[in-house]
Amino acid sequence: PLIQQEVVNTYHWVSMNDFMVGIALGQITPGPVLITATFIGYKVASFAGAIIATLGIFLPSFFLVILTAEIHQKIEHNSIVRAAIRGIMAAFTGMMALVVINIARSALVNIPSVVVALGTFALLRFTKLGTIWVIIGVGTIYWFLNLITNGYLIH
Repeated sequence: PLIQQEVVNTYHWVSMNDFMVGIALGQITPGPVLITATFIGYKVASFAGAIIATLGIFLPSFFLVILTAEIHQKIEHNSIVRAAIRGIMAAFTGMMALVVINIARSALVNIPSVVVALGTFALLRFTKLGTIWVIIGVGTIYWFLNLITNGYLIH
């Protein structure tokens, strides 16, 4: 929600549709936030923007890990630290729920998109199918549902 607010609503660097494409691409690759930042950087300032955005997302956490790695072993079993981590995880869960709600509002716009979303969830949750096969299969099904529902190919 924070990146979306800044790049779509505040600065208007990318449209909501472009942002959703970036999120979707990021979700099927390692490091969704890193990939999304790289995508937005590229949309704003081509290759140089992609490099700067990637470094801007990657370097702070890289240096933070280096600086805190040594003390982590000393404090990881501390009850206050463990309680703080539980609180952080609760906040993270809430933020992820907000992301899901925002994406659902933008993506679930017709019956085929709802059917595909529910089918994808069911396949990933209740079967052992590989993610890539689910994406390929669901993409094909969505294409056919759109063809049937609208009477023409997706543009």
